[in-house]
Amino acid sequence: MNYTPIQVQVARSILLMAICLLQGCAIGIAKYAGPDIPAKTEITALRSVPIYIRECPNESKPQLGIWTKVNGLSLNDFLSSEYGLTVKQGEPTLGERAVFVQVTPANIEEPMLGIVSGVIHFLSFSLVPGYWTLSSNYTIQVTFTKPDGSAVQHSFESRLSKQEYLWFPFIIKPDIMGSINGGFDNTDAPEKMVQAKKGVAGEIAKEIQKQYELAGGVGGWQSANIASTTICK
Repeated sequence: MNYTPIQVQVARSILLMAICLLQGCAIGIAKYAGPDIPAKTEITALRSVPIYIRECPNESKPQLGIWTKVNGLSLNDFLSSEYGLTVKQGEPTLGERAVFVQVTPANIEEPMLGIVSGVIHFLSFSLVPGYWTLSSNYTIQVTFTKPDGSAVQHSFESRLSKQEYLWFPFIIKPDIMGSINGGFDNTDAPEKMVQAKKGVAGEIAKEIQKQYELAGGVGGWQSANIASTTICK
């Protein structure tokens, strides 16, 4: 027997409603936000030197890694394809003209108002609208050597946030669904997250370009720079 798309959607909704009634549930749509992706033309000068990127490990929250592949996309590949940069892993070698970038693990912020709103939503079986925000703050450190041999070290922060709008009507097509037994992300959510992470990667490239121009270019890497720039513990 063939079912119409409407019948399939109704059956799915009934099943999700049953889950809500039996164990409580948080249903909603997810919105990811990151920096604006800068224009390709702003990053041209960096194409002549390799960019070494190291992400400090965070074993307790590995899913928060900004360079974690999502839907098969590597953010290193994005920097290469979008801006024409040469991205490598590891550290520069002595005498090499290169830029070294380190990204610290994200600090997660959960506003108390959002937590209370999410709990009320959960306990009402998704009938009361709720709102939940998770913000990841990244600290990025850029290090290289000027043409005169002096060191350049610049740190800045970037933010990636996930906002969840929770309400029972979103049961028709939820991006996220959570219950006491766990939860899942709809297939649309990773694509939205990739776009936000592209913004963070683009911001990193833009900041490196800015420091590169202020320093008048990049010189050969010095051993003293390598000893003093490792921030990953």
